[in-house]
Amino acid sequence: MDPAFIGVSGDFRLSENSPCIDAGDPALPNDPDNTINDQGAVYFLAPCVQCTTTPENPPIFIPATGGSFNFTIELENICDSLVVVDVWTDVTLPNGSPYGPIILRTGMSLPVGTLITRDLTQDVPAAAPSGYYTYRFAAGTYPSDVISDDTFNFGKVGNDGVSGPGGEWMLSGWEEDLVQTVAPSDYGLSSAYPNPFNPETKLTFTLPQAGEVSLSVYDLSGREVATLYDGYYPSGSHEAIFNAQGLTSGVYFIRLATGDFQQTRKLMLLK
Repeated sequence: MDPAFIGVSGDFRLSENSPCIDAGDPALPNDPDNTINDQGAVYFLAPCVQCTTTPENPPIFIPATGGSFNFTIELENICDSLVVVDVWTDVTLPNGSPYGPIILRTGMSLPVGTLITRDLTQDVPAAAPSGYYTYRFAAGTYPSDVISDDTFNFGKVGNDGVSGPGGEWMLSGWEEDLVQTVAPSDYGLSSAYPNPFNPETKLTFTLPQAGEVSLSVYDLSGREVATLYDGYYPSGSHEAIFNAQGLTSGVYFIRLATGDFQQTRKLMLLK
């Protein structure tokens, strides 16, 4: 079996597609990232950062005179601890060669639950070659250790025979105020709305850290009549919808339980 090491001679770290990931003895303790232990000397650390990039109004085609396109990036800490990463954008030219970084920010600190959003504008110079490009947003340790990345494609017409980037690529929007959300500081289960209700009502629960969550509904006798959530959930604010179709009118109770925290709310179903 090929262990699919990261590819550098003497580097025994596992690549993300390695068959050795989570293939160890389940009786042994989990790896530090709380997954089943991996086979081999060095465990694979599941990514703690997630990058997404979304172009506005695709498909994108830049005219021969140059132009620009808008896109949104999101950078999220999806783990239970502080993460410090470099983030950058770059582009693969039509001839396959890389160009960049167009922008590079080193040592970005992401507390638990942080989500950073940017609305950016990328200028493409008139002298850039014609063809298809791949634009990338990445996070990790610049330039070679990529934890997470996301890409989209665009095209440009004109300037056949040009092989280089065609001039400086300007990116704007990064230096504007961060659009950032951070995990709530307390556990909580909101009051239902509407309440009384028929047949649906909505609640919100907040988790300052990820963990196992149970959200269940009980009748007056203490019998469980519905389970809305039962499993592992990331930190943040989560929405739950309770549909009481098939239940009779009356008083019900919804209970949130996670770790040592429990909270109950009263519901009134009127049909």
